[in-house]
Amino acid sequence: MKILLVNKYYYLKGGTERHLFALETLLKEQGHSVVPFAMAHPHNRPSEYSPYFAAAVDFDRFSVKSAIKFFYNYNAVKQLKKLIKAERPDVAHIHNIAHQLTPAIIKVLKKNNIPVVQTWHDYQHLCPNYQLFTKGQQCERCRQGSYFKACRYRCVKNSFWKSLMSAMEMTWYAKIKRAYQQADAYISPSKFMVDVSQRFGFIGNQHHVENFLTETEWQSYRQIPAIAENGYLLYYGRLSTEKGIILLLEAYAKSNIKRPLHLVGSGPIETEVRQTIERLGLSNQVFWQPHVDQAGVLEALAGAAVVILPSLWPENLPYGAIEALAAGRPLLAAATGGLPELVTEHKNGWLFPVGDGAVLAQKLVAVDLCDHASMSDACRASVERMQSHNYAAKIEQVYQSLING
Repeated sequence: MKILLVNKYYYLKGGTERHLFALETLLKEQGHSVVPFAMAHPHNRPSEYSPYFAAAVDFDRFSVKSAIKFFYNYNAVKQLKKLIKAERPDVAHIHNIAHQLTPAIIKVLKKNNIPVVQTWHDYQHLCPNYQLFTKGQQCERCRQGSYFKACRYRCVKNSFWKSLMSAMEMTWYAKIKRAYQQADAYISPSKFMVDVSQRFGFIGNQHHVENFLTETEWQSYRQIPAIAENGYLLYYGRLSTEKGIILLLEAYAKSNIKRPLHLVGSGPIETEVRQTIERLGLSNQVFWQPHVDQAGVLEALAGAAVVILPSLWPENLPYGAIEALAAGRPLLAAATGGLPELVTEHKNGWLFPVGDGAVLAQKLVAVDLCDHASMSDACRASVERMQSHNYAAKIEQVYQSLING
């Protein structure tokens, strides 16, 4: 098969791009031809197809031209038409396209009779800020029929105007044009994503296909040693409000446990995190590494006894959780989004009610007293199914079913 992979970024910006590049490599290993389509960017990976990429769009610099492209990227449409004419792909697999490439490209694919698969990495098809989370709480207000509630709550970067633009874009593509309803199949990494999409009215050809780790990644995580008795508590990931890091620090202070807490990551609330550590008197117990590479993540996991995911927003199926389990590290996670699908209480981790700092503090004490080492095998076994060959078989079946009609 010749597969067109579409995503607005073609460099390693986040979890979506990590999945995209792993999928591209996997499909090539299975003997398929892969054609990427994205925006031009100086950080892009080299590609023979880069001459077809759409011109970069920068919404941080407002102009009439960029505002128009927010709703309809005519350059992306033009470039995609050229690429389709030159390559004639058998199927298109689109990922994150909103705002920069815009859902206008879906119509181009459909006009050329190319079957379309879309993976939901976040809630871009349901929510103006992609998160189902605003003002510190989970939110499904837009399910009631109007995306303009985003303006009232300033859901997008706490800006009325950015929220208005996103609400207008969602109204145009999700309600009037129903562009997101035009794909032939949808891939949801978590069962939660399937359920919430259905609650918002997406009842089409949905497939629950979990994310995967590459064989190289599996080898790295399998080599991480057993949990040491003096292993620390670990949070690693983005430092942002929806991740619940402040909740974790406050619960950790209340628990009075002696095991240290390590934070690995950076993000927009670094100053607040630093101030909270000082306010709670945790400077000698909390150790923070803002920037680490993949080798640093492996090192952090090797020294950990437990990985904590205190998320306030409904996580889809985060790589951090899968990595921790593959490394044999139990999870202490908020019972939100797709996280409960990964955790079996007292077997490979523990769950606590989302946003409940008192229960989290209690769980930290209980977790500190358990035999972490005995859980390692169960942790690894719980994600063995997420190997690349399993994903390849499932995604190829979806592609082939659409090609065969």
